[in-house]
Amino acid sequence: MAIDDFSLIFIWEKLYHAVRALAAPGELPQRLSSAVEHAGSFDIEDDVNYVPADVKGEFTKFIQQMQNTNVSALDEDGMIHSADTIINMFDIISRHHGPYKMS
Repeated sequence: MAIDDFSLIFIWEKLYHAVRALAAPGELPQRLSSAVEHAGSFDIEDDVNYVPADVKGEFTKFIQQMQNTNVSALDEDGMIHSADTIINMFDIISRHHGPYKMS
């Protein structure tokens, strides 16, 4: 399936909202819960088809991790790791689309 810019923009926007949730005011557990909700809202059967081939595996693993994250069960280190995971995936997708696209 060919990747079109609109589909990649959709994925980038969901991750952007997750990162914005992390940067919002409030305590880390609440911000992370909101971010995980955005990041976990991907459809693993469909959305993975819209990312570049070189990140499909990592994106699939990311979706699974976010969909299985229970923020209330995480300690502070686990919350920081989850936040870093979201930011890292946003960075990866931004390199394919967005103002910092690497051509």
